[in-house]
Amino acid sequence: MEKVKLEKIIRVEAGKRSRTDHVEGGKYPILSSSKDTFLVDDYDYDETAIIIPRVGSEGKTYHFIQGKYSLHNNAFRIRANDDSFSPKFLYYALCQGFEKFLEDKQNTGMISSIRKSMVKDFRVPAPPLTSNRRSLTPLTPLLV
Repeated sequence: MEKVKLEKIIRVEAGKRSRTDHVEGGKYPILSSSKDTFLVDDYDYDETAIIIPRVGSEGKTYHFIQGKYSLHNNAFRIRANDDSFSPKFLYYALCQGFEKFLEDKQNTGMISSIRKSMVKDFRVPAPPLTSNRRSLTPLTPLLV
């Protein structure tokens, strides 16, 4: 199956929030490189996106979000450019191979930070849209 670099199909941007933005009892999640989710009183985005770490997590923490949220400055948000790739398909592709891809790019085995160019260089299978959506149906209950 043909593979395509993410740079051709996604937009990737870093978050702008910091640790000081977290509040007790906030209404919206602020996603970061941590598996923990903190809260804020307002949101920056209302969309479907994939959140991956920029620093500190070595490519091991991924979030799939639909709705209102904010993003910590230690994470990237990834959005598909158009409807040719299902966001969940991209999320599962990252979960399955991005960590190994990063390890292969680093000689040390330890990744202290992930650069935008590294995200854009990752390749994912390019099945037709109907196939990438259909392949998710049996997986979705396992990943919730």
